[in-house]
Amino acid sequence: MDNAFSYVNETGSTQVSIEVEANANHQTIRFKDTSIGIEEQRLPHVFDRFFSRREDKVIPGIGFCRLAILQVGGEITCTSQKNQGTEFLIRCYYRDWETDRKSTRLNSSH
Repeated sequence: MDNAFSYVNETGSTQVSIEVEANANHQTIRFKDTSIGIEEQRLPHVFDRFFSRREDKVIPGIGFCRLAILQVGGEITCTSQKNQGTEFLIRCYYRDWETDRKSTRLNSSH
């Protein structure tokens, strides 16, 4: 969200929305802004570690968030259009943690 407010659009303002949806299989979190967007040539690198458009500082970036989301079996995508804004969509699937725990215990005893 910090980036959304750092890169205001041509009108000089930015709107940020966060939507949460849930169904029987997963939860979806959508972060959407009306900032200047991410340039097309930079979009494929948005999940690279330490990716930043800022020259003045190095930040961990969304790449680390992506790693955490992938670790729990989720997914994250990013779409962006110049002067239209950017959207990050995070989807986390429900898991049967008790079954996972038992499976891990059985696999580690071999």
